[in-house]
Amino acid sequence: MGDKVAEVLGSVKQVIWAKSDEDSQKTYDSWSSNYDAHMKEIGFQVPMQAAELFKKTTGDMNVSQVLDVGGGKM
Repeated sequence: MGDKVAEVLGSVKQVIWAKSDEDSQKTYDSWSSNYDAHMKEIGFQVPMQAAELFKKTTGDMNVSQVLDVGGGKM
């Protein structure tokens, strides 16, 4: 396993196993500067696929609005 993948998995584990919402948020806060690059590194394509589907469906992304309601931690 490459160093980047191990780093990404370490961050994912910290979020999943956080003892509180505050701990989870701290992990995301520190991870935010590298999050997009890390997702690209491991091949996580869902956000781009969703954007492409939205673009095909609406035809014009400049006049549409999206409400992104994240699942968050339960």
